[in-house]
Amino acid sequence: MLRFLDVSCVEMSNGDVNVLRCFTTPLVEDLTIRWDGQDICDLSADVVGFQERSATVVSSLTLSLWCMAEASDVELVTESLITVLGTFPEVRSFSICDPFGGDFEGPDDDVSYAYDPNYLIHAIVHAKDRLLPKLTSFKLTLESCLLDQPILWN
Repeated sequence: MLRFLDVSCVEMSNGDVNVLRCFTTPLVEDLTIRWDGQDICDLSADVVGFQERSATVVSSLTLSLWCMAEASDVELVTESLITVLGTFPEVRSFSICDPFGGDFEGPDDDVSYAYDPNYLIHAIVHAKDRLLPKLTSFKLTLESCLLDQPILWN
């Protein structure tokens, strides 16, 4: 009985597919997704498909963003992450790590991230129709920020 799944989502080529397309795991409770170059729209579709097949009740979700995005793609990446989060409404513990966050410059030499952390936090914590209504633990790590510790909400 598989209860923990950790998947790396690398750039696909030559007809390769994400391993999430091959799994149906209805008992997984703890899911880690490491985005490492796969097209973000394909990744989002793969996660949604995985959940439609598995119908699992994920209580702990970790997203590790090991990939930088072009500054022009930030909105697309953010919306794709919101789609992924909306797929798992039962999540109680959510962690997102962006080790490259702030390591490149966006338009007007502003520090940029692969996604918009402010918009994502608002959708998770503050919005009337919160993405993760059962969330009790939230960890955000932006490695390149001027933070000594990750931001934690409990």
